[in-house]
Amino acid sequence: MKRIIIFFVLIGSITLTLISSSLPDFTVSDIIVDTNKFIYIKINNNSNFNFQIKPELNENIFLTIYINKIKRAEYKLKYIDKKLFLGNSTIFFKTNFRAQPNLNIKVEINIKKIIPESNYLNNFMEKISGNNAKR
Repeated sequence: MKRIIIFFVLIGSITLTLISSSLPDFTVSDIIVDTNKFIYIKINNNSNFNFQIKPELNENIFLTIYINKIKRAEYKLKYIDKKLFLGNSTIFFKTNFRAQPNLNIKVEINIKKIIPESNYLNNFMEKISGNNAKR
């Protein structure tokens, strides 16, 4: 009887591993200021798999921007380039904000976990314009 229980536990963990490895892994990898001072958010999908977005998720908030610790913008999923949901992809999301010296910029993606991911710990970044990023 003990052997049968162990077998089911092993099968369950293998299934769980297969499911989690086929999930996207979104990462805010950089906050960039271009020559015109516009702020861009570099977002990666580090998964090898393409992910199909359900249409009913399009109205949910996916990306949030804080400037000097104040929430300034929320972007729904429908405004995110769908290339992000292809495996091993990168997008540059242009914001309407222009950077000023020593501006504290914080970005969060998929914080409400509307899309299942293999890793939620890399879904944010904070950076002071003109300085290196800090997580």
